[in-house]
Amino acid sequence: MYEAPGAVEFLGGTAIDWNFYTEPQAYLGGRKLPYHCGRRLGGSSAINGLFYGRGSANVYDHWARLGNPG
Repeated sequence: MYEAPGAVEFLGGTAIDWNFYTEPQAYLGGRKLPYHCGRRLGGSSAINGLFYGRGSANVYDHWARLGNPG
C-alpha cells in the first residue's frame, strides 16, 4: 500500500491510528491514500504534529516588491 513520505509513516496500523484509506483515486493511478484518524482520547488531535519551515529570502523580497513592506 502507498504511504506518503514523512513523519506520519509510523502511524499506519498502530494502536493510535484507525488505519483508514481513501477509495482508489482515478487521477492518482488507482492508488489508495492513507487517511490518518486518531484512535485515542482527543481523536486526531492526539496525533497532530507541527512543522515549521522558513521561506527563502527571494520569496520575502518578491513580497516586498509587490508592496508588502517588512
